[in-house]
Amino acid sequence: MISIIIPVYNVEKYIEATLVSIMNQTFKDYEIILVDDGCTDKSLYIAERTLRENLFKNYLILKETNSGQGVARNFGVDNASGEWVFFMDADDLLPVYALGELVNATKKENVEVVFGKFRFSIGERIQEKKERFSQKTFNRNDIQYDFLTRKKKILVPGTLYNLEWMRRNNLKFPTIRFSEDVFFLWNMLSAVNKVVEIQGCTYLYVVRNNSTMTGAKKSKLLDAYKAYQRLNMEIQNNPDIILEVKKWLLPRWVLGVLRIATNSMQWEEFQEFANEISYMEWCNRLNGFPDYKVKILSTLAKSNLKMYYKILSRLYPG
Repeated sequence: MISIIIPVYNVEKYIEATLVSIMNQTFKDYEIILVDDGCTDKSLYIAERTLRENLFKNYLILKETNSGQGVARNFGVDNASGEWVFFMDADDLLPVYALGELVNATKKENVEVVFGKFRFSIGERIQEKKERFSQKTFNRNDIQYDFLTRKKKILVPGTLYNLEWMRRNNLKFPTIRFSEDVFFLWNMLSAVNKVVEIQGCTYLYVVRNNSTMTGAKKSKLLDAYKAYQRLNMEIQNNPDIILEVKKWLLPRWVLGVLRIATNSMQWEEFQEFANEISYMEWCNRLNGFPDYKVKILSTLAKSNLKMYYKILSRLYPG
């Protein structure tokens, strides 16, 4: 029923715990698709050994040149045979009830996407908290607005997607190496009709020191900016995108990427980068954004970019 797609790249320290957390699920109707994204360590050996030791047979290992997580996920989707797709990072964990609760929500009529809450975890220990799960349904307009304003936080991993619906809408990850998840989510939110949120934790995001966010290079950020400029142009004439998203998607993304850049660049490089992404223009467009933190940060960036850099680099050190 579920195809669990896991890109694998040099995670030999973590992949066993990830797979064990999947095999411990109370829900059992799934296949595991591991996409080797150019591993140079023992990740795939450990993964296959773990699966065999646990007598798990319904898995597939695909090989991909090191093209990035998005491309690896696309390859997994192309080879998926389940009714639903579930992406997972190779160093994260699932509470034992996660898949069962997500699948239970798919019983609502015409649901295309189900997501739950997530917790950040420092280590590999899963603390199974008993939670009373409930469900809340959103239409396209409401979930777009709530995602834009961060009232609802959605991760690509840990979310359940209907595979036939994904293929019908040609939902693919872009080839960029930064912020590809948010790019995919905006395309998803433009195509979805009904989304269900599980009111409980269904995913454990394990924080590592070498995450994409803390290691973002200028070239990757600029490539992503160009992709988001194209996305911004495409959505302007899309009747399925609400006005607020058309107005603020790119300005809000630019402010977010400015914050990321403060912990991966020295001041001179940061100043150059900020000008290359026309930060002043986009920050000006956030004047009416319905969040006071966004207004404060965009005003600070416009009035004194160096002060913005000093404050944000201390608040979010690399």
